[in-house]
Amino acid sequence: MSEDTTPEELTVLAKQAGLDQLPEAYRAELLAAWRQVAQMAARIPQARPYADEPAHIFDPARFTGEG
Repeated sequence: MSEDTTPEELTVLAKQAGLDQLPEAYRAELLAAWRQVAQMAARIPQARPYADEPAHIFDPARFTGEG
């Protein structure tokens, strides 16, 4: 899923996650949160070899909470 996830697609995902009884008031909030999660997940590098342990490749100097 990506930033262009529709409310209908999110309804299907929520139902699969057992959130089919979620009140309507929370659906817009869930969609906004899902879009943020999708952005964060897209930033995770995919082409890392298994030998790259997270503790060995994480550089705190490069980490920023922005953007």
